[in-house]
Amino acid sequence: QLPLTPVGYGESVLLMPFTLFGANLLHVLPAIVLLNVLFLMPVALLAMYGIGERLGGRLFGYWVALLWIVIPFIGIKYTDAGFHQRYTEVALPQALGLTAMSDFPSMVMLAVSAYFLVRVLQSRAWLDGFLAGTFAGFAIGIKPSSALYLGGAIIFVLAMQRWRAGVAVVAG
Repeated sequence: QLPLTPVGYGESVLLMPFTLFGANLLHVLPAIVLLNVLFLMPVALLAMYGIGERLGGRLFGYWVALLWIVIPFIGIKYTDAGFHQRYTEVALPQALGLTAMSDFPSMVMLAVSAYFLVRVLQSRAWLDGFLAGTFAGFAIGIKPSSALYLGGAIIFVLAMQRWRAGVAVVAG
């Protein structure tokens, strides 16, 4: 039995403007899905392109962005028959931001944080480190289980010996 993962205060803050339009989640669900699809999805796509472009050049960035879009749909064909319905009706809509759950906004914040961490690798700028830490903090505020990402981020900063940027990540 898997334990439930709690939703943090960040999800409530993110959805606060929607309370003006309805008293419960079902009334504002279309607006939340539009926020996810029209704003957060392009942000995640740009972050993935930016990571690919920083690591391997513009063409590699295009490939990363293309695969970011296509691979979930390829998964429909190759999922196990026993898992196919769960994949298409539960996992895929959550991965595409078509639900009001906090998983998608948290993933977008982590992708943006990872983009700024890759920028730290090349630029050593403290502002990039601060932004990486800030977006990671937003992700943790939205979904506390995103804190696992910090372990990788800390190992990355220590391995690259970017001390000034590492302090900025922690400050963010």
